[in-house]
Amino acid sequence: MRKNVSAILILAVIFSCAKHEKDYAIFSGKIMEAGLDSIQLTHWSGYKKTIEINEDSTFLDTIEIKDFNTFNLKIRRKQAAPTVYLENGYNLHVTITTKGYENSIVFSGNGEGPNNYFHAKKQITNSIKGDDSFTFLDVKEGEYEKRIDVIKSGNLRLLDNAKVDEKFKAFELENIKYDELYDYGLYYFNMKNKVGRSSDGVPKEYVPPRGFMPHGFFKLNVDDHQLYNNSYSYYILNWLFLSRDFNSKFTEKGMTTNYLDSVLDGIKVGAFKNKMVQQFGRSLINPQKEKSKKYYDYFMGREDLTTETKSKLKEYYSPPDAENTKKKITDLVSGSLNGLERGASSPKFVGYRNYSGGNTSLDDLTGKYVYIDVWATWCAPCKMEIPFLNKVERQYHGKNIEFVSISVDETYGFDSWQKMVKEKKMTGIQLFADNAFKSQFIKDYKIRMIPRFILIDPEGNVVSAVAPKPSNPKLIELFDELGI
Repeated sequence: MRKNVSAILILAVIFSCAKHEKDYAIFSGKIMEAGLDSIQLTHWSGYKKTIEINEDSTFLDTIEIKDFNTFNLKIRRKQAAPTVYLENGYNLHVTITTKGYENSIVFSGNGEGPNNYFHAKKQITNSIKGDDSFTFLDVKEGEYEKRIDVIKSGNLRLLDNAKVDEKFKAFELENIKYDELYDYGLYYFNMKNKVGRSSDGVPKEYVPPRGFMPHGFFKLNVDDHQLYNNSYSYYILNWLFLSRDFNSKFTEKGMTTNYLDSVLDGIKVGAFKNKMVQQFGRSLINPQKEKSKKYYDYFMGREDLTTETKSKLKEYYSPPDAENTKKKITDLVSGSLNGLERGASSPKFVGYRNYSGGNTSLDDLTGKYVYIDVWATWCAPCKMEIPFLNKVERQYHGKNIEFVSISVDETYGFDSWQKMVKEKKMTGIQLFADNAFKSQFIKDYKIRMIPRFILIDPEGNVVSAVAPKPSNPKLIELFDELGI
């Protein structure tokens, strides 16, 4: 009853403020899924609005549209999220009748045109890309180019026939262009990771065939506020390239304030600029670094950074706690902060489901080194390590070490886990944790982010609670040190 009263109050507000209708959008619907008490509208900027579901599976709320129009509708955690497009003045209704929203979602009301377009667009993309982006990327350049052309031409035909206004069409033409650049970017960065490193640890360079990469891929526009707020492809591409440039400077003698001026002055989108500073400023003003005060003063003196950004920078810059901060970082890397220093008795997993059949416990592997990969099917960085892990496992096959991959997927992801292990021909011992991130072994190792790699010695003691990943040459160095 309480939730239905809430809906009535919202309706009262809507009708009492009818003269200001253009100041917000009305979003309502019905989702036929048992046990659902709320949904969320989210945005990659961090925006999140929770909407309560009534006892009769309906919902209704008002959304004040300010900076962005494109949202994700989160129904269940780790479930694919439909795109919802809202403008002030919309009165949009959505109906979803099954768990697999892809085949049952229906938009109606004022605003149905753009939303039905985005839903059909996602169906076109999914029909070509499938469920596994890495399988989609694992083809030669010519075949990949054909696949992207099919997606692009399908989206352009769809847009041409969509019931949308000219303003939306103009925006979406730009969005489709950046979707294409984003797909080529995925291929480019995937190939850069795939070529790996030479024997001396130096990264190899992926050089795409002449004419393969679209014109303008390496010179992106970072000045478009609308695209930044509403095109995920545009946002990610600019983030990737600016991040790459920043990271390259970190490997040189030092980043100059002149360089920072050239980058930050060139970013006209304030939210993007502040996000970059919050992300990379933390490394620059680390109190353990000699030039930290110089960078701290530089950022605090910039008038185009928000109060929020400067408050975060103040938190990062704390000279009185410098020694304590340094110790915490050292302790975390060594594992002693977690009581998992080298030589400590390792926590144990017991009876994890084995892909090959039966159950496996850590004690079953006593007498050999155990290199553990904690991962999940939905984790992109985890999946990027799989080829490297397979290679290392082949290199040490038959030696005194077992390679164990532990999936922390939720129970409903069990089938996806089995499918991915088979499709990617994953080697070693493949296990499924008993309770995802809440599994005792995962909690004992304080694992909050994945992938995470652990090395245990033949007696069951910790060698490294945060071991090098398979793509890092230091892993082989560690194996050599141990005489494996």
